Amino acid sequence: MTVLAEVIIHRNAGGNVRHALRNMIILDEVLGLKEIALVHHTDCSTLRFRDDDIRRSLKLKTDSQYWPVIDSMHMGAITDVEHSVRDDLEWLEATPFVRKDLTERARGLVFDVKTGLVNPVTQ
Repeated sequence: MTVLAEVIIHRNAGGNVRHALRNMIILDEVLGLKEIALVHHTDCSTLRFRDDDIRRSLKLKTDSQYWPVIDSMHMGAITDVEHSVRDDLEWLEATPFVRKDLTERARGLVFDVKTGLVNPVTQ
Protein backbone atom coordinates (compact mmCIF):
# COMPACT_ATOMS: atom_id res chain seq x y z
CA MET A 1 0.00 0.00 0.00
CA THR A 2 1.38 3.39 -0.96
CA VAL A 3 0.37 6.43 1.01
CA LEU A 4 1.13 9.76 -0.54
CA ALA A 5 1.12 12.73 1.79
CA GLU A 6 1.88 16.32 1.03
CA VAL A 7 3.05 18.49 3.89
CA ILE A 8 3.79 22.17 3.69
CA ILE A 9 5.78 23.59 6.58
CA HIS A 10 5.78 27.30 7.31
CA ARG A 11 8.20 28.41 10.01
CA ASN A 12 8.38 31.72 11.78
CA ALA A 13 9.47 33.10 15.12
CA GLY A 14 7.31 31.56 17.81
CA GLY A 15 5.21 29.68 15.28
CA ASN A 16 2.82 32.63 15.48
CA VAL A 17 -0.27 32.10 13.32
CA ARG A 18 -0.83 35.85 12.84
CA HIS A 19 2.54 36.13 11.14
CA ALA A 20 1.74 33.15 8.91
CA LEU A 21 -1.69 34.37 7.78
CA ARG A 22 -0.60 35.78 4.43
CA ASN A 23 1.17 32.55 3.49
CA MET A 24 -1.74 30.38 4.63
CA ILE A 25 -4.13 32.39 2.44
CA ILE A 26 -1.85 32.06 -0.59
CA LEU A 27 -1.13 28.35 -0.04
CA ASP A 28 -4.82 27.59 0.39
CA GLU A 29 -5.70 29.53 -2.77
CA VAL A 30 -2.99 27.87 -4.87
CA LEU A 31 -2.84 24.36 -3.39
CA GLY A 32 -6.07 23.95 -1.43
CA LEU A 33 -5.01 23.20 2.14
CA LYS A 34 -6.72 20.25 3.80
CA GLU A 35 -5.57 20.76 7.38
CA ILE A 36 -3.69 23.16 9.61
CA ALA A 37 -1.50 22.00 12.47
CA LEU A 38 -0.05 24.72 14.67
CA VAL A 39 3.14 23.41 16.24
CA HIS A 40 5.08 25.35 18.84
CA HIS A 41 8.06 23.96 20.74
CA THR A 42 9.48 24.05 24.22
CA ASP A 43 12.58 26.15 24.91
CA CYS A 44 11.46 28.63 22.25
CA SER A 45 13.46 31.85 21.95
CA THR A 46 10.23 33.86 22.02
CA LEU A 47 10.06 32.96 25.73
CA ARG A 48 13.19 35.09 26.25
CA PHE A 49 11.88 38.55 25.36
CA ARG A 50 8.80 40.73 25.74
CA ASP A 51 7.04 42.67 23.00
CA ASP A 52 7.67 45.97 24.81
CA ASP A 53 11.42 45.26 24.93
CA ILE A 54 11.54 44.75 21.16
CA ARG A 55 9.41 47.85 20.55
CA ARG A 56 11.67 49.95 22.80
CA SER A 57 14.78 48.72 20.98
CA LEU A 58 13.24 49.35 17.57
CA LYS A 59 12.29 52.90 18.55
CA LEU A 60 15.93 53.64 19.40
CA LYS A 61 16.80 52.80 15.79
CA THR A 62 13.81 54.45 14.10
CA ASP A 63 12.55 57.98 13.49
CA SER A 64 9.78 58.95 15.92
CA GLN A 65 7.28 59.39 13.09
CA TYR A 66 7.14 55.57 12.90
CA TRP A 67 6.60 55.00 16.63
CA PRO A 68 2.79 54.71 16.37
CA VAL A 69 3.25 51.88 13.87
CA ILE A 70 5.80 50.22 16.16
CA ASP A 71 3.40 50.53 19.11
CA SER A 72 0.76 48.63 17.14
CA MET A 73 3.08 45.76 16.15
CA HIS A 74 2.50 42.30 17.58
CA MET A 75 5.99 40.89 18.07
CA GLY A 76 4.89 37.47 19.30
CA ALA A 77 6.63 37.11 22.64
CA ILE A 78 5.17 34.28 24.72
CA THR A 79 5.29 33.28 28.37
CA ASP A 80 3.70 29.82 28.11
CA VAL A 81 3.98 27.57 25.06
CA GLU A 82 0.68 25.70 25.48
CA HIS A 83 -1.17 28.93 26.18
CA SER A 84 0.37 30.41 23.04
CA VAL A 85 -0.94 27.50 20.96
CA ARG A 86 -4.43 27.95 22.44
CA ASP A 87 -4.33 31.68 21.69
CA ASP A 88 -3.29 30.99 18.11
CA LEU A 89 -6.09 28.45 17.65
CA GLU A 90 -8.63 30.94 18.99
CA TRP A 91 -7.29 33.68 16.75
CA LEU A 92 -7.39 31.35 13.74
CA GLU A 93 -11.01 30.41 14.45
CA ALA A 94 -11.96 34.09 14.64
CA THR A 95 -10.25 35.32 11.48
CA PRO A 96 -12.56 35.76 8.49
CA PHE A 97 -9.68 35.20 6.06
CA VAL A 98 -9.29 31.43 6.39
CA ARG A 99 -12.02 29.00 5.34
CA LYS A 100 -14.24 28.03 8.28
CA ASP A 101 -14.05 24.30 7.45
CA LEU A 102 -10.26 24.58 7.59
CA THR A 103 -10.16 26.44 10.90
CA GLU A 104 -12.62 23.98 12.45
CA ARG A 105 -10.21 21.12 11.72
CA ALA A 106 -7.11 22.98 12.92
CA ARG A 107 -5.23 21.45 15.79
CA GLY A 108 -2.48 22.56 18.09
CA LEU A 109 0.60 20.67 19.18
CA VAL A 110 3.66 21.26 21.34
CA PHE A 111 6.95 19.62 20.38
CA ASP A 112 9.10 18.92 23.42
CA VAL A 113 12.70 19.47 22.28
CA LYS A 114 14.13 17.44 25.18
CA THR A 115 12.00 14.30 24.80
CA GLY A 116 11.14 14.48 21.11
CA LEU A 117 7.47 13.96 21.96
CA VAL A 118 4.67 15.91 20.32
CA ASN A 119 1.74 16.57 22.61
CA PRO A 120 -1.72 17.75 21.55
CA VAL A 121 -3.05 20.95 23.06
CA THR A 122 -6.71 20.94 23.98
CA GLN A 123 -8.73 24.12 23.97
